[in-house]
Amino acid sequence: LAPPRPASPRLASPLSTNPAGNLMIWYGVTGLCLPAVLHGSAGMVLGRKLVSALVGPAFLTLLFNGQARGFIADAVEAAEARYGSVAGYKDYVTNTGLIFPWDK
Repeated sequence: LAPPRPASPRLASPLSTNPAGNLMIWYGVTGLCLPAVLHGSAGMVLGRKLVSALVGPAFLTLLFNGQARGFIADAVEAAEARYGSVAGYKDYVTNTGLIFPWDK
């Protein structure tokens, strides 16, 4: 048996996650559930159903934006402290969008 490969520092990075894909999944699931929300027979008022269906995706949008911009949990400072000395990190930060490719 071959020894296990060491974990890649890229995979451990908070920058290696895919917030755009995560948001697309959550908004997609919400979109798929909208017919049930709009035409379901639960005893809730339509406005409350829509609000309750959109709370999760809206929260994740705010959370990812806050983390990417450094408003929540100093993720920017933590990444800078951990990867600031890695060759190409500054170039990566300046050329990579925060959540979507066009969002720099």
